[in-house]
Parts: sequence; structure tokens; C-alpha cells
Amino acid sequence: MSPFDLTRALQQARSEHAHFLDRLIEYLKIPSISADPSQSEAMQQCAQMSAELLSWAGLEQVEILPLYDAPPYVVGRWSGRPGAPTMLVYGHYDVQPATPLELWTTPPFEPDLRDERLFARGATDDKGQALMHLCAIRSILRSGGELPFNLIVLLEGEEEIVSPNLERFISQYGEKVRADLWMLSDTAMWDVGRPAITTSLRGMALMEVHAQCAARDLHSGTFGGAVANPLEALSRLLAKMKDADGHVLIPGFYDEVDPVNEATRAQLASVPLDPDHWYQEIGIARGGEYGEQDFSLLERLWMRPTLEINGLWGGHNGAGIKTVLPAKAQAKLSMRLVPHQDPAQMIQRVSQFLTREAPDYLQLEINPLPGSGRGIRVAADHPALRPLRMGLEEAFGDPPLLLGEGATIPVVARLSEAFDMPPLLVGFALPDSRCHAPDENMHMPTFYTGIEALIRAYNHFGEIQE
Repeated sequence: MSPFDLTRALQQARSEHAHFLDRLIEYLKIPSISADPSQSEAMQQCAQMSAELLSWAGLEQVEILPLYDAPPYVVGRWSGRPGAPTMLVYGHYDVQPATPLELWTTPPFEPDLRDERLFARGATDDKGQALMHLCAIRSILRSGGELPFNLIVLLEGEEEIVSPNLERFISQYGEKVRADLWMLSDTAMWDVGRPAITTSLRGMALMEVHAQCAARDLHSGTFGGAVANPLEALSRLLAKMKDADGHVLIPGFYDEVDPVNEATRAQLASVPLDPDHWYQEIGIARGGEYGEQDFSLLERLWMRPTLEINGLWGGHNGAGIKTVLPAKAQAKLSMRLVPHQDPAQMIQRVSQFLTREAPDYLQLEINPLPGSGRGIRVAADHPALRPLRMGLEEAFGDPPLLLGEGATIPVVARLSEAFDMPPLLVGFALPDSRCHAPDENMHMPTFYTGIEALIRAYNHFGEIQE
């Protein structure tokens, strides 16, 4: 049986709604923008408050773990069940920059509650979602119960800049956060009242291409027709990477891609997505669909790798005209990868293809960029998903959808690899939470119901351990 009284824990949570809101507002007032060096003091302040919140939740052995020239990691533990499995709950206290400020209805670090939503940078990504776990833990412990597992909570300060010091943290402090499985709430629900569990994330590989023809910029009248233009040459070269439907033509690109089996297709078919509406929402008219024709929309978004040109530039981009043959052109490329695809190997395959296909007059320099990570996938029948599914359905009244996510959270793959533990991705963002955009917000009814869902899920984790 569960080591806590579910009814008492839920009553405790409901009695503290106003207190939970106050704590969230206090947390959101700190401009913990990891990408902005001028906010280093705010990052330290937010790490301190994160530690205070871990203690407030009832965790023991709360530590602020320093790293040289980096925001600290914050860790808290509850070790009240010797011999039981250990759960790691991960969140991050850094936030995205708030620019452009003029597009916010109210200032981004002055939280504003209106229409049942709390508007502030970090409200959903990820301070709000991280705090939901702490509120659930607090409710269980303050109601006189115990957790059904040993618990570690890890809060990071660099997730929004792709965790550049995660490897150093693992090397220096890894044993402090070793666990049997881990949970992350930095993903989304399907809609208001319709919960979801994310069972797959695509990985990512990033690279930059520098191309050069002449040694300097040239007059297009004096040299045009006799000297190649690197912007044109690079554009032609990059266009060779894919066919008209987006199928990548680079040898070996799909070698490690697992076929989509019937069980996965059935899972995807259960997701209530209308492709026509999806395209209309992003401003693409009917008939403008694009992608590999042998795969459904969700297969293309969640189960297939991609290769994209994210930027292409060179020559004169200012006002007016400058009739120049530029000496150089540059491009940034990204790949979204599926499990079993290694980012370094995929960068090598693309580099070899471009080098081999480039004309003799085009000199190339190709460099990988930081931010790579592997894709992950958790089996839909993994036993650790059952408590989450039960808790979400009991709280929200509908069974959770099992979703994929085409985007990448590099820390997920890295922590899973480092400690050989499966990630449980249960998020509470809504489609209109506006993460990374002006007027980011948390839907407070979802916040409170999500806390109850987590309490219920923790209860079911206790039941399955029997």
C-alpha cells in the first residue's frame, strides 16, 4: 500500500492554493536569463531561492553545487525509504530572454494574474512546472505521509542555453544524482483538460558551413560571368541534399532509422489531430502540404529524421544595392534525429556528402556546433508509465495521450545515457502557453490539477512497488 494517505495529501494541496501561487509569483520575479551575462547576479539569486524551495517542500540535504564560471546546480534529497528505488525529478530555473519587451501585455518579470492565467517569463518553462512537483511533494510530507520512493530533485540553471556544462556537472557530481528512473515536466498537454505523456523526443545535430570562391569581394560588372558566386554555388550544393518531398538523399542518412511498426501507427492514429486544421493554423493553404509522402503527418513530425537549412547568408544585406560578387557564403544546418542515430556520425555523413559534391572552385569549411543530443523513445508499455497514466486520468478525467515531440531537450538524452535510466516526460504546458514568446503564461486551473495528478501518480508508484 502507499505510504501516505491520498485523501489527506489532496486536502493539504487544496488548502494551500493561495500559498502555492504566492511562491510561484516570488520565483517568477527573478530574471534568471542564462543567456544574458548581465544577469549573473539574478542567476545566483534564483539558485538560492531554488534551494529554499526544496527545503520548503520538505527535502533534506539541500545543496547548491557550484561549477566554475557557470550557474550552480541545486539538489535536494529525501532518503526515507532505504532499499526502495530512487526517483530523480529534474527541472530548470533559468528562463529565456524576454525580448521583444514591447510585445508583452505586462512586464515579463512582474507576474500578472488575469483570466485564470499567470503571465510571466518562466511561468510554464520551467519554473511553474518544476514548482508543481515541489508542491506535490510538500503536500504529501506535510499531511503526515512519506514518499513511496527515495527522491532527488535536480534544478539546473543552463537548460535554455543547451546545458553547456552538463558534462562537467556529471563528471564532478554525478554520483549525487544517480537514480533508477527520472521524471521531467518541461513538455506539454494536448489541450485544456487533456493530459499527455511524451514518449519520444527527437535528437539534434548542428553544423555551420563556410564557402569561399575568390580571395576577396569582386565587382560584379568587372568579374561577373567569369568567377563563380559562392552564394549561388552553396545554394545549389545544399539543394542536392533533399528531393522535392524532403526525403534526404545523403547516403546512410536513414541507416539507423527503425521502421514505424503497426503498434506505433495505431498509437499515432489515436491522437486527435486534423492535418488540414494543423496546416491552416500555421498559415499554409490546403494543398501546400510538404514531406515524405509515405508517412503520415505525425510520423513526419515525431518519428522521422530531418535536415534543414536554418540560415543562408553572404554578400550585401543592407539598404540599397551593392553590385558585388561576394567572396564568401555561409549556412547553418540542423538535423532532428531519431533514436540510434549518432549526432557526430550524422554530421560526418553530411560533411562528406557536401565535400564530395562541391565543385572544384568552391572551398568548404564545415564545423559542428554545440547543442547536439540523441533522440529518445520510451516504450508505450513501459511499467513506469502506468502510475503516471493512472494519476493523470484520475485528476483530469480523461486518459492521457501518448505523444511524440519533434523538438529536442538535450539534457534528457544525456542524463538517460549517463545513468542508464528511462525518462518519464509528463508536462503541463498548454498549446497557448506561449513558451519562449511574449506573454508566456501558466493556466492556473491546470497548475492546481497537475499538482493533484502528481500526488495521485506518486500514490500509484507506491502501489506498484508491492
